[in-house]
Amino acid sequence: MNVKQKLSILVYGRKRTGVTDSLSLYIRVSIDGFKEEMSCGIKIRPEH
Repeated sequence: MNVKQKLSILVYGRKRTGVTDSLSLYIRVSIDGFKEEMSCGIKIRPEH
C-alpha cells in the first residue's frame, strides 16, 4: 500500500495581548489540509 500525504510545518511568533516586549512562539502543523496550531511555551524578544 502506497500512501502519499502532504506535511507542512510553520513556526512563527505572535504578539501577546497587552505585552509589547515579547512574542510567543507557535507551531502550525498541516497534514493534507488538516491544521493544528499549538504554542511552544517559549517567549522571545522581537529584536532577536
